[in-house]
Amino acid sequence: MIKIIFSKTPKEKANAAAAGVDAHDGNGRHGSPKLKVLVIVVIVGLVNLGYWSRLDHLSKEIDSKMKVAEQRKPRVGGCGRRVFMERQNQANLYQRRVDVIKQLHDGQTVQST
Repeated sequence: MIKIIFSKTPKEKANAAAAGVDAHDGNGRHGSPKLKVLVIVVIVGLVNLGYWSRLDHLSKEIDSKMKVAEQRKPRVGGCGRRVFMERQNQANLYQRRVDVIKQLHDGQTVQST
């Protein structure tokens, strides 16, 4: 069987365009390109708003953590200096022991020859 497809007349095309129906869309179910662009712009705007909101929340969280860290800094600073001085004293004691051992070792090699 042969199927004959009748194309729209120019008058029907003009009526469809005036009604907002896409000219090459036979049944008008796909919508106009302007509507598609508007929907895409709205979706992109919502995604952008969500991303901005997340970044704003993270920024506020970081600021609050910075304030807490700044308040703790003076307390920890004293401990850090004390620990540093203890480590420095331990290093000095170790260096003295190494120097004494080195002197004794040098003294042994001189006497044995």
